[in-house]
Amino acid sequence: MPSNAQQLEIELLRTRERVRTLEGVVKLQSEALKESTKLLLKSRPPRPAIPHDRKLMVASEQGWRCAGDPDECVMHQLSDGLFTIAGGLFECDHIEPWHLSFRTVGQLQCLCAACHNAKSRRERVHALEQEQEEQAKEQAKEERAQSQHTEVTPHSSSASASRDDRRLTRSTPS
Repeated sequence: MPSNAQQLEIELLRTRERVRTLEGVVKLQSEALKESTKLLLKSRPPRPAIPHDRKLMVASEQGWRCAGDPDECVMHQLSDGLFTIAGGLFECDHIEPWHLSFRTVGQLQCLCAACHNAKSRRERVHALEQEQEEQAKEQAKEERAQSQHTEVTPHSSSASASRDDRRLTRSTPS
């Protein structure tokens, strides 16, 4: 059986490990908060504000837990996903992006700042990829139209050039 000094040392090591874990979580939360602030400062699509009591209802329906993926969520690592004063505030999020559904009823979930930030980034990346695909399709369409126009022009000019050659041959005295 370990002595009191050994037990205290073991407890000290556990506490230090827990402090390191919490420091990492604080760093992640801080980065998520900075990113969220940057995103909020950018223009956002106009949408109606979600009333505070509705946000509380959604969080309550979720058991006051983050709806993010438990394997990736910092809140799940800290406190089984529970929104606590120490863990920080929750943010309400549209499950399907608002600009696609224009609905709020039945489309809300509460996430911790880190999960909401990650989900928003994924949605923005997806939107950018779709925009780039649309631009590429439009550019390919324009290139096809230009190549079809270019193919028609040389044929007609070469046909007129061969007619001119025939005229020159006939009119040239031998």
